[in-house]
Amino acid sequence: MPLPITEEMARALPQDQVRPCKKCHSWKTPRTHHCSVCERCIQRMDHHCIWVGNCVGSHNHKYFVLFLFYIVLTCGSASACYMVLLQVSYPSPMAGASGLITLVVAATIALFGSLHCFLLFNNRTTLECMSSCDSEKDSGFSTTLGWKENFKEVMGDSPAMWFLPCGGGTRGRGKHLDGMELSQVISV
Repeated sequence: MPLPITEEMARALPQDQVRPCKKCHSWKTPRTHHCSVCERCIQRMDHHCIWVGNCVGSHNHKYFVLFLFYIVLTCGSASACYMVLLQVSYPSPMAGASGLITLVVAATIALFGSLHCFLLFNNRTTLECMSSCDSEKDSGFSTTLGWKENFKEVMGDSPAMWFLPCGGGTRGRGKHLDGMELSQVISV
C-alpha cells in the first residue's frame, strides 16, 4: 500500500501534483477520487464494485479485469456444455434454455469487459471517462503511455503472468508522480 501523503510531502510537491480532499481532508494525487461507500480516497479509482465489495483502483485493477475475463470464459464454457453436451445426453427444453441464459450472461459481461479493456488500453478509468463525457474541459493531465505500456501498467511486464491472479503492474500504484518517486519526496 502506498504511503499516505503527509502535509510536509504535499508542500514539497508542485502545486498541481497534490490537492486536499474536500471530504476526508487527506492529500491526494492526480487521478485519486474519494469513494463515498468506502469513505476514503482511492488512487486511480475506477468505480466501487458491489460484486467484489470494494473499490477498483490502482491496486486491484488487474484482478477486476481478470475477474471479468474468468466469468466470460466460465459462462461461455458452461453455455457450450448446456447447448451441446446436455442436448445430446438429455434432450430437454430446459437444457437449451439454461444454455441460452448462460450465453446471454456471458455476452453481457463480455460487453462490459470490452469497455474495461478499451479503458485499460487508453489508461483511463470509468470515472475519468464519465467526467470527460460530461464536460468539454481538459484536465491538462495526460495519462496515456501508448496501448502496450498502458496494458503493462495494469497487468505487469511479464506475459506469463498476465492471465494469472498474482503480481500485477509495478507502475502507476502511487509510487510515481510525473517521474518523481515518493521516496524522493520523503527525503526532501
